[in-house]
Amino acid sequence: MKMVKTLFLCNRKAPADLMGKILGTRIGSTTVFSTLLDKDNGVQIVFDTDVLAEEWYGCSDGTTTGYMKIKTSQIFHDFLTFTEHSVNIIPM
Repeated sequence: MKMVKTLFLCNRKAPADLMGKILGTRIGSTTVFSTLLDKDNGVQIVFDTDVLAEEWYGCSDGTTTGYMKIKTSQIFHDFLTFTEHSVNIIPM
């Protein structure tokens, strides 16, 4: 299973602690599961086609012991629907 890299990008003028305020996580530990805390839908979710083509989605919380493996279709169709986040898909 391939692990995905999570990126959190924001406006250059945003303070470094913004991620903690929005998603309740610190730098290096944000995953798609952090959208559970984003009730205002302030975070935009972007997946590339290569990630969506994989059967399994794997991510880490930034530690060497916290890993999650789940079917990509469950993330895309069930989980993000539950969090009410739309997904932008970009080609790679």
